[in-house]
Amino acid sequence: MIEYLGLFGMILLCISWIPQTWDMIKTKKAYLNKTFILLYILGSGSLAIYSYWIKDTIFLALNSFIALMALLNGYYEMRMKWHIGKGRKHKAKKK
Repeated sequence: MIEYLGLFGMILLCISWIPQTWDMIKTKKAYLNKTFILLYILGSGSLAIYSYWIKDTIFLALNSFIALMALLNGYYEMRMKWHIGKGRKHKAKKK
């Protein structure tokens, strides 16, 4: 019975990242602090490895998924900033 509570929590946490990631991809605007994203990736990645070692499937799936969502958010944030910075340099050269 207690496994169902863990599964329910895992589903809610995984679902919570989907709207944030979708909005970032759709609007091409990053809303999360870079330090938060980095710490979240490192923390959830570490917990995923730990979950693998202790053979806890629910926490392995949870932490792997939320680490992936944090990585996607970090990737899009860096990609957008690099793209914007590149565009500004390009405009400056035209003048």
